[in-house]
Amino acid sequence: MDAKSTCTILNKLDFDFVEISGGDVAGKAKFGTIRQGKDTYYYRHVIAEMKSQNLLNKQPVIVTGGFENIQDAQIALDDGVPLVGFARKFLRNDKFLVEEYTKKCVRCNQCIGKLVQGQSAECPLQDKQ
Repeated sequence: MDAKSTCTILNKLDFDFVEISGGDVAGKAKFGTIRQGKDTYYYRHVIAEMKSQNLLNKQPVIVTGGFENIQDAQIALDDGVPLVGFARKFLRNDKFLVEEYTKKCVRCNQCIGKLVQGQSAECPLQDKQ
């Protein structure tokens, strides 16, 4: 699925909010992915498309993906996104926003894999460096 297709769907439906996120555990994403790369703020292209179709004003938008710190998130906020999510990083270290941390999320998606299997989400690297 690409950004234009995503926006077409969003334009037809009413939502309380939209979270732009997505993961692909071992290439098994049911509807494909709109993620481009693994860099910071890797859904920026979707936000750009949403802005071009005036969808950022339709409902609140949360963008999640690739942010490592507050400075990274500020880029999305400066783009007009009202809310930024961090997701997996809190599983790895729940204090990463308020203190220097060494336990960095490596984006292995093993925590999400557990959710897909109906288990609680835990970072398998929680106690490891």
